[in-house]
Amino acid sequence: MSFDEGGSACCSRVCPVRQYNKDKPDKYRVDFFILSDAKYYFIYHMDVYQGKNDHNCYINKRAAELPTTQKAVVNAFYQTGLDKWDPCGYRHLSTDNRHGCPELCAVNKDFFWIFTTATCGRKRKGWRPDLMDLVKKDTERGEYKLAHDKHNKIVIGQWRDSKVVGFVSSIKSLKIGIRRRQGNKRDKHMCPEVLIHYQQNMCGVDKGDQMRLHGGGFARKAHFKKWHKKEAFLAIVDCMLLNSLIGWNLSSSEYHSNRRELKQHELYTWVAEAMMTYTDPSVNARSPEQVRDATASLCVGTHAHWPKKAPNQSRCVVCELDSNYLKYAAGVMDNAHCCTAPNCQRIAHDVLLASPRKIHDLRAFRGMTCFEILHSNISKSVW
Repeated sequence: MSFDEGGSACCSRVCPVRQYNKDKPDKYRVDFFILSDAKYYFIYHMDVYQGKNDHNCYINKRAAELPTTQKAVVNAFYQTGLDKWDPCGYRHLSTDNRHGCPELCAVNKDFFWIFTTATCGRKRKGWRPDLMDLVKKDTERGEYKLAHDKHNKIVIGQWRDSKVVGFVSSIKSLKIGIRRRQGNKRDKHMCPEVLIHYQQNMCGVDKGDQMRLHGGGFARKAHFKKWHKKEAFLAIVDCMLLNSLIGWNLSSSEYHSNRRELKQHELYTWVAEAMMTYTDPSVNARSPEQVRDATASLCVGTHAHWPKKAPNQSRCVVCELDSNYLKYAAGVMDNAHCCTAPNCQRIAHDVLLASPRKIHDLRAFRGMTCFEILHSNISKSVW
């Protein structure tokens, strides 16, 4: 698992939860605390940054008294059920510099059975600046310093890369490995194995952000006056689409799923088409008895009245009754169908209309489509 903050697009200055970071492309933005899977990048939990306040909206009471960043991590555990013991053993969490500190590592290990590795600043709780005194100008790349707390079983250390990196971990490992890359070069440098493991598992949130921005990124592309509301909502929609794509592709590998993996643009195309053709289910909700009564007259002897797509510019004869009174009535020629039965070429709508005509309010035709009204016993003498 990896825990990091992800941002929506730019945020206005009046936003009560806005954040400012001069190093980000969007200086003002809404931050989300995100808990995601390090292998598949699936997002398990999101929580908007609320700042330092006593409201603690949607925060578990057991985490309410913790510092802000520790509160976000522990609350994510409670909300997702990770606070319970796992029969498979300990889990591992990687966090960034904003959330990592020795105090949090000890809490996660002792209360949640979760090992934690994180980069750590010099002023975080539990850090020992008297022991960790490496500075960039006096060291060379690959130099390191480690310290182990035998009581809390926490490892803290520093490693000199392009700058001095401080880190903390509840994994008891003082082994030293080899890092084989320096930018675009393949140079060998000594590096603690704890930090190598951290670098391999810290990509969950960042990789998810890349996937969101590459295929959609609606929060970055849409601009509104009230950015702090609408763009934060679109950021959540981006994450929902990402989870849908990951969930679908994971289920396609199951036995007899009859699914194939989708590309991101294929899923977005399907979602867009489904939204454009969506009809309110409350409008189309009919009981089995209503369906039975409405379709009773569609079968006559050996002939059945089935709808098929009518040619373009075809007009529904039922809606024309209303359009004669309503000069600018819309939808008369939308989605019209004709009958396949011999000697029956009448044209009508085969779906319930979003805006019903007056004829649909009559007791005899309530809950019926125009095509069913057209073939009802009452209407045979009219058309």
